[in-house]
Amino acid sequence: MLKLCVFLSMLFMPLVFAQPLDELVKSGTGRMQIMFWPVYTAELYISQPQYQKDQWPQALKLTYLRDIKKQELIDATEDQWQHIKLNHQQQKQWLQQLADIWPDIKQNDQLTLFVSNDGSSQFYANGSLIGKIDDTEFGSAFLAIWLSERTSEPSLRKQLLGIKQ
Repeated sequence: MLKLCVFLSMLFMPLVFAQPLDELVKSGTGRMQIMFWPVYTAELYISQPQYQKDQWPQALKLTYLRDIKKQELIDATEDQWQHIKLNHQQQKQWLQQLADIWPDIKQNDQLTLFVSNDGSSQFYANGSLIGKIDDTEFGSAFLAIWLSERTSEPSLRKQLLGIKQ
């Protein structure tokens, strides 16, 4: 009888899953806007109190302030990689993987990239896992859009890294 009670209590117990940001520290927050139009707020999470480029895990959470089609996100990613002069042989493959993973975005949706200790990258939409890229070079290449010194948004970079302006 005791075994049955334990089994039933386990069956009906709420499942608790660790969220990708649970073990991380927020490094900084910033806002991206084009002219007068807000696009998203960004938050960078790191494993140590001070940012280090290749210190994993890291996460970037974007909260969108307007609707954006998936293809616009993919095109913007490609444009930003060109801007920072990223030239990686896997870029086209990565863009195709993003097309398979990302949804269309609605206002207030959150898209989070979590790069784990093993270098794999997981994407979450509104807290739910939506896809994974196992290439260990993808995470740093994607984060470079915001964190590279060549970024198109140096002010946002400083905010995310917690650098006083």
